[in-house]
Formats: sequence, C-alpha cells, structure tokens
Amino acid sequence: MEFYWIIDSEGVSFRLNGKIRKGKREMDIKRVCFQNRRLNICSILVMVFLLTLPSNIWAAATGDGSTAAVSSDGSLFSGFITDGVGFSELSNIRMVRTAGTDPLATWEPCNSSQSRDIDFNAVAYGNDTFIAVGKSGTIVSSSNGMNWCSVGPGIAMDLYGVGYCNNTFVVVGDGGTILTSVDGVSWTSRTSGIVSKLYGVAYGNNTFVAVGDAGMVLTSPDGVYWTNRTSGTSQNLTAVTKGKDLFVAVGDSGKILTSPDGIIWTERTTMTNNIFYGVTYGNNIFMAVGYYQDPDGVAIIQIAKIFSSTDGVIWKDCSAEGCWLEDITYGNNNFVAVGSGNTQTIVTSADGLNWTERMPRANYSLSGVACGHNTFVAVGGGGTIFHSNRDATLLAITTGSLTAGFIGEHYSSSLLASGGTAPYTWRATGLPEGLSIDSQTGVISGTPAGIGTSNANVTVTDSLGMAVTQTFRLTLTQNTGIISTVAGNGTAGYSGDGGLAASALLNYPHGLAFDGNGNLYIADASNRRVRKIDSAGIITTVAGNGTSGYSGDGGSAIAAKITCPYGVAFDSNGNMYIADIFNHRIRKVDPAGIISTVAGNGVLTGSYKSGYSGDGGSATSAQLNYPYGVAFDASGNMYIADSNNHCIRKVDTLGIISTAAGNGTYGYSGDGGPATSAQLNNPNGLSFDNRGNMYIADTYNHRIRMVDPNGVISTVAGNGNSGDRYGNDGGYSGDGGLATSAQLNNPNGITFDSSGNMYIADSNNNCIRKVDHSGMISTFAGNGTSGHFGDGGPATSAQLRNPVGVALDNSGNLFIADYFDHSIRKVVLAAQQNSTISPTTGNFDKRISAQADVSTTMTLNGNELLRITNGETALIQGKDYNVNGNTVTIQKDYLASLTVGTTTLTFVFSSGASQVLTITITDGTTETWTNWTATTQKGSHDFWTIAFSKEVDPRSLDNNIYVTTDEAGSNKVDDISVILEGNLCQVKVMPPSNGWQPEGSYYLFISSKVKSQGGQELLSGIRMMFTITM
Repeated sequence: MEFYWIIDSEGVSFRLNGKIRKGKREMDIKRVCFQNRRLNICSILVMVFLLTLPSNIWAAATGDGSTAAVSSDGSLFSGFITDGVGFSELSNIRMVRTAGTDPLATWEPCNSSQSRDIDFNAVAYGNDTFIAVGKSGTIVSSSNGMNWCSVGPGIAMDLYGVGYCNNTFVVVGDGGTILTSVDGVSWTSRTSGIVSKLYGVAYGNNTFVAVGDAGMVLTSPDGVYWTNRTSGTSQNLTAVTKGKDLFVAVGDSGKILTSPDGIIWTERTTMTNNIFYGVTYGNNIFMAVGYYQDPDGVAIIQIAKIFSSTDGVIWKDCSAEGCWLEDITYGNNNFVAVGSGNTQTIVTSADGLNWTERMPRANYSLSGVACGHNTFVAVGGGGTIFHSNRDATLLAITTGSLTAGFIGEHYSSSLLASGGTAPYTWRATGLPEGLSIDSQTGVISGTPAGIGTSNANVTVTDSLGMAVTQTFRLTLTQNTGIISTVAGNGTAGYSGDGGLAASALLNYPHGLAFDGNGNLYIADASNRRVRKIDSAGIITTVAGNGTSGYSGDGGSAIAAKITCPYGVAFDSNGNMYIADIFNHRIRKVDPAGIISTVAGNGVLTGSYKSGYSGDGGSATSAQLNYPYGVAFDASGNMYIADSNNHCIRKVDTLGIISTAAGNGTYGYSGDGGPATSAQLNNPNGLSFDNRGNMYIADTYNHRIRMVDPNGVISTVAGNGNSGDRYGNDGGYSGDGGLATSAQLNNPNGITFDSSGNMYIADSNNNCIRKVDHSGMISTFAGNGTSGHFGDGGPATSAQLRNPVGVALDNSGNLFIADYFDHSIRKVVLAAQQNSTISPTTGNFDKRISAQADVSTTMTLNGNELLRITNGETALIQGKDYNVNGNTVTIQKDYLASLTVGTTTLTFVFSSGASQVLTITITDGTTETWTNWTATTQKGSHDFWTIAFSKEVDPRSLDNNIYVTTDEAGSNKVDDISVILEGNLCQVKVMPPSNGWQPEGSYYLFISSKVKSQGGQELLSGIRMMFTITM
C-alpha cells in the first residue's frame, strides 16, 4: 500500500491513501496540491540519485534519510546516514562474499522515507504488501520491499509487532495498542483492555494471540474483541508464532510456552541467562532466537542463541557464534535471522542447523525480518531497511510431476532443478519399495514392487547449502497393455456362431467396427460374411451367406451373397456399411437387417478390368475399383477408399458421388495442395479425427495422408521410401521420433482414441504403431515377427501376423484384425482417469481498471493438457494463456478481446474427458468514483496541480480531468484549462478566466481513464469537493 500528501494553500496537510496493486494497468496519483501564483506549497518529492562512477565502483544514495551503500570491489561497504544536506560516514564494514546466484548473498538498502530518528521494530508481509512498524506510531508500507511510504494512523504510541493474520494486518505496541487493517492503509484502533506493552501477534485455529509484558497474553476470535488470558509466567513474552496446531511464545529468562488454543499455556523450558526475541515455524521446525545475558544483566553480544524444536516441547541449542539475534522468519525454503553485533547482522540456514553469515554490521541493529515477493526484508534502528537480492535466480525444482510406472517393470523418471549454484545434490524420502534416487543426477529408478500411490518428498540442495523440497505423487499400477485373443484360434475356417467368439473360426478377417451399443463387427473376408461379437462375447453372422457372388438386395442380409467384405463402418443412424471389394460395391444393412447397395454398379471395363466413372451423379451408377475401406464424417457423408482407382470417393447425404482425394494416377505427390490433385497409391484404410480431418492409409506409398476440412492434403506418418508401384519397399524405423520420419510397411487400418492418438495397422511390419498428439511415433503392439504368441503378456512382446484392421471400444481397448492369424486380438489399455479443473467458472470485467486474469487449477490424474479451445479456435499458449505447474491462467488481454456474455473454454487432455471453464464476461465501463476529503481554498485564481506516479499519456487527458459544480459531474465548468507539464508526471488544472466564484463549491474529477505512457490506469476515478472562501 502507498500514500501521498495533499497540502492546501494554507499549508494544512492531510493524508490521502491510494491503493496500488501490481499489474501493468494501474498507476496512482502521488499528490494533489492547490497553489496560488505567488507560492507553491507542495511536499518535496523524495529524490533518488544514481551516481555514475568508474565501472568498478557503484553507489546509491537517497535524499530521505535512509541508509546507503558504496562499494569499489563488491566487498567493502560503507553505511551512511543523510539529512538531505550532507553525508556522514558511520563505519567501514566488510561483506562476507558468496559466489553464484544465491539470492541471500547480497542485501541492499531501501528507501524508507523515514528520518534516522525512527526505529523500526518489526515487519510483516501479506496481501502483496510489506508493512513495517516502529517508534512513535510509525507504519510504512511497500509493494515490492524496496520503495516505502508512510501509512501511519497518526498515533504517538511506539509499535513493536506486526503480523498478517486471517487476511488482516494486526499491529501491537505500547499501552496495549492494537491496530487492524485489511488493506494496510486504513487502520482501526481496537480496545485491548490493558495498558502494558504488546510485542508480538500470531493467528491460528481461528484465534488471534498477542503477547507482551509480564507474561501478558490476549486472544481474539476476530482481531476486534480481545480477552486477557493467564500464561503462568511473569516474564516478558516477546514473540509468538503458530505451527503444527500449536502456539509457541518466547521471552525473557529463556521462557518458552506452548498452547493448543491460545488460552491454556504450558511452560516448556526456562533458560535464565537467555533472552528470546523471535520465534517462527517452517520446514516442520520451530526456531527461537535471542542472545545470552550474564547474571549481572549485561548482554554479551558475541553469543547468539538459536534453539530448534520439532514439537515445541523439546528444544535443541544450535546457536551460531556472533551477533545477538532479535527476529527470525522462514521463506523461500530458508530461515533468516537478524540482529546486531560486532560482525554480522543477518544469518541464514536451509535446515536450521547450519548457518551462514550474510550481512556486514550496520550502525543500527536489525529487529525484524519478513519474506514476500521472493525477497526478504529486514528492518531496524535509524530507519534502516534492507532487502535481499530478489534478482538472483532462486533455486527451484522445475519438474512438474513424476511419470507413472508399472510394478515389476523398470522405472526411470528424471528430476530437474534451476537457479541457485550448481552442482546440485538430491535426496528423497517416501519412495516406493524398489526405487531410489541418484544423488548426483536426480534420476529416480529401479523396479517397483507394489501397486499404489506414494507421496515422495524430494529435496535438492545447491553448493551453497540452499535447499528446496517438493512433494511428488508417484502412481504404480499393473501394466494393462496386455494382449489376448477374443475371436479365432489361428486356424482358417468358419464355425462357432451362437457360442463364444474365442472358440469360433475366422478366415482372413479384415475390417473392424463397433456399433453404438458396443458390439464388435468383423469383415470375415474369405468366409464372405460379416460377423458380430456382442458384449457377452457371443459370435453370430449378420451379413452374407458364405457363397461368392452378388445378390440379396432388398432382403435379409444373412441371405445375401457378398464376395470378400474388407471394410465395415456405421453411420450415426446405426446402419452398417460393407466394402464388398470384389463386387466393387458398397452395401448397406439397416437396423432391421435388410441389405441394399448404396454405391458402385459392379461393372469393370477394358482389358485391365478397370472402372472409374459417375462423379456428379448417383453413387449407385458410378464405377468403383476394389473399394477397400469406408468411413463417415460428422455430417454423415460417406467416404470410400477406391483402391485401384487410387482415390477417395465421397457420397453425400443425397447419394451424389464425387472424388475427395487423388487424381486417379498412382504415385506420391501433392502435399500442401488440393487433395484432388494429389497422387495416391492403392489407399486402403480411412478414418476421421474429432476435428474433421480425414486420414488415408496410402498403403503402397507406406504413408498416412491427411486431408483437412479445407481439402488440403499432407503426410502425417511414414517417409515412403522410394514409393514402389506395388508397395514392395516398405521398412520399419523411427520409433521415438517424428512419425513423418519413420518407415511404415503397407499400412492399412487407422483409428483414433478420445485423446487424438492415432493407431496404425502397420501390416507388413506385423505391428501396430501409435502416433501421439505431438506427432511422435512408437510401437504399441507386436514385436515385428510373424506368428501367434504373447497372449497374457505385454502387447509389445507379442507376435502378430499381418494386422490390417483396428478399432477401439468405448473403454479405449484396442481390437486388431490379425489377418493371416485368422483371429481378433485385444489390447487392454489403462483405464482413463479424467482430469479435472477447479474452479470451473470465472468472471471478467472488460472495464480496463478492473481487468484481471482468470485462473484455474488442474488435477491431471496422470494426463497432460493438450490444448484449450474456444469453439473451433485453439488458444495460443504463452499469448492467450499460460501454464505454471498445474495452474492455468487465461490472460486478461485475451479475455478483453471477447464479447460480453458467456464464453466456454474447453480443456482437452491426453486421456479422459475434456473439461469446461465457463467465464462470464461483463463490461462495467460505468465510472466508479472514490471520494477524497473536501477542502476549503481562498484564492479565486489558484490552480490545482495533480502529480502522478508515472508519466501520463497526453492523449488520455481529453475530457478525463474536469471540474463541475455538482457532485454528479453533470454541470461542467467549461472555461478551464488542463495542462500537462514538461516532466509528463504533473497536470495543472487552471481556473476559469474570471476565477473561481467566491463562496462557490466545486468538484474536481480525475477519471480512471487517465493513462500512463505504458497504458496503466488508476484503480478508480477520483472526486474531490473544494469550496472557495474570500
């Protein structure tokens, strides 16, 4: 939070509090001054001077009375105090230098805007704000830990403690003072019922606890109403913290007390010659700090006291030599303690046991420390404020999650870190049996033994002792990529109808398809039938009587003659379509079991028995030439792999046929252009993804081609080798790389899972290949050798014999038509666990000053976020949204581009169902006004000067700063001038030519639409009444 002063023409000052939040769209008014032409009575801005010195010397000085530092080599510092006129050197002090990017190695002085007569006693962080308190009611705030402004409540009492508790700042001090503030700007005095000093405050278990002189303990449920409690000690209690469902208070004579509720207290230890000033909780440890005092009461400043406890009951002395210590905090995976002494004032530790001296001794002791915005802030006497180097790279574990694994199989997952100072050292606890972590590489590996989910705590430590710990969930399951046979036994034949499919005989099964009820249909090619396996595993014949020929249209499908069915598919109405390859037709079987012909006239002509005709007319009159595959798009149009015509035909919902891909000549060409101009070579399989793209198994080209909704063709898998006319030059390579660089060998069937992964029947390679959403290829089933082997084991270890058809059931299990094995194989996939997002709704106001990003948190459940879409349009990561760990942030700039109403964003994951984030977009462009305190002025020709914290965009001034005679802002004073001064940070509002009317009342309006040069706006409009008296 930040404040600036308004000073009227009489020199009477009063405070205006203006809220500042981080974000590029906000700026603030620094001051508004009413001036006459003879005297400018404005507060003087604090100036910061950057001295340009030789390259090996740097300096920083401020004109506000705060500490500065100068160094010629980065190691020798000097502390200064200035009154704004001259500098006086205090002492020469040497920094302990540490190499690398350790953010705690360097501490820099800050602009506190306070006199050296002000001692700061404590500091806290919350609500994106640092608050420091001290002598004579001083309260200062900072949004970044570097630039500070006063927000004091105007009391005279010394303030000793501050905490951010339950979304509220609480300040305690002399005379039982208790102040509270939600925003750190406006403070309310609370009644404590006591007159003694209070030193510290904490919150937990829905209770505020404040401690002070003579064992004083107060509790409050809300920070407003306080009750005096009995602590059981008469010693001063100087600090209190909350951790592990336990309050811990420390104080004089080494007193340490604990309480589960802040009401009933138990004394845990007394160390008469010690005085504790600070206590904190972090990394599952309580830490208390202070100093040793000899029996005569004289402090021996060379002996710091640091005690630790894991339970608040039993305490261990882990003191460091050097300064006495007055406060301690935990943040960024480090303890930081501050104090004063002969050598050091700041010490840090990652574990509470091993401590590093960080700071040269300052002229004044440091009495408070807090962490926020990835920086530590230390405060002390003489207006001293230091901040740690926030620009150094913090040590962090950058790996977001561990990969899932299977029991009994080798597991390996790498962890990565960044920042800090390499090399790193790794350790982990809670790993499942059989797994361990390599301390040098961060690789978790081994062979896990048990199923389940474990929480592993991984810690990385850099060479300077900085440490970060992160908890990872590791899920181990049984490998469900197990293959089995569900129909056929490897022997060609026809038998088994009415019984279990596993006992039936098949004869060169080719195409596969599922209907809407989950029944599997098989194009049992050489049996000249279509077979059905229901959900109970029972097999029956649904089309074809087993004899070669063409007959039966208009009658029962099981009585019809079909010659070698290869492809099978279903439309949305439950009609089954059969690619009757040797009859050169597409047959249809309706839900009643009646068969008909829907494409192809069965006629081949010429000496080579070819046939291609009919485009633009009825599909039943057209010529087809060995149609292998059939598929449907989302609109119900049918597509046919017209293999020997080297093209894809389309039959629309009116039965009109056309060519959708291929120019009718065999070969490989056309990528990047219209599909109808491209060459194909004996296309067999067809499939569509959920975006409407058509995929073609360009079999003899050993490729998978894609035709997008605009009709443009490209290659998505297979490098095709030389493209032999009859497809005799296929190969096998490329797993782990891009599918377009891999070798395929006569690919046939294609299918897609719900996450967009493509499965290819790589027939002559005797395997199934998988192309994931990023275009990477792998082998999903089959070890590349021909045979029938592997049932009950991993699919990748099994043998297949020329697989040609593939289909996925509703559970994501893959079924394979193993052509030469006369069987249907099944690979049981891992159950898909849906990812979730929370929240699933959000709100966005297009009013510029109110615009804010919208965030949601994903629970991935082992999946990966693939994309976010708004309708058919995919959002761009890094521009429209960002992902940080499991948090997705929709950028306000993107949201601002949307229209008012409800926007639905769909999160698509690598497995499982998509999730929806619904954002309600409004436009609250109606100006909201913050009323500033009214003032009275005497000069009829006086003018207003408005000082902004950033350079103003002059284009934004038009009609956005004005004066009216009514509070509603309707009656504007026309004859005024608004002038932007040369520094671009000050605006003058000049009076009318005839001056302000005596005894007149006016309202100065400053709209939130006034922008800085960077496009930042005020949080709200400002309205202030002023009256002219003569």
